[in-house]
Amino acid sequence: MQPKRPVFTEISLGKASASHHTWLVTQALSDLIQDVRIDWKSQAACRGYPDELFFPVGDTDEEQIATALAVCDSCKVREECLSYALESNQRAGIWGGTTEKERRSLRRRWLAERKRSA
Repeated sequence: MQPKRPVFTEISLGKASASHHTWLVTQALSDLIQDVRIDWKSQAACRGYPDELFFPVGDTDEEQIATALAVCDSCKVREECLSYALESNQRAGIWGGTTEKERRSLRRRWLAERKRSA
C-alpha cells in the first residue's frame, strides 16, 4: 500500500498567479477524493471472491447473479461501489448490488439528473 499524500501542503504565495494556486488546491482535493474512492475497494464484501462471480455472461446465469447480489447485500460500501460504476460507466458485471440491465437504467437517470443540475 502506498503512503498517503499529505492533504495540505505549504504554498508560497510569491509571484505565482491566483489561478496557479487554485490549480494546486484543486489538484490536492482531487488527489484526496481519488484516495477515498480507492479506499472503498479494500472494504468491499466481494474482496476475496473470484472476479468471475461478479461478471456473469449476460443476464442468463440467474444462480450466479443471485449469489453475487447476495454478497453485495451484506456490503458496507455498496453505495460507493454503485457510484463508482455509474461514474466510470461500468457496463459489465455486478456493481453496487445492481445487474448490467439495472445499471443501464440507473445510469440514464443519473446522467439526466447531472445534466439538469449543471
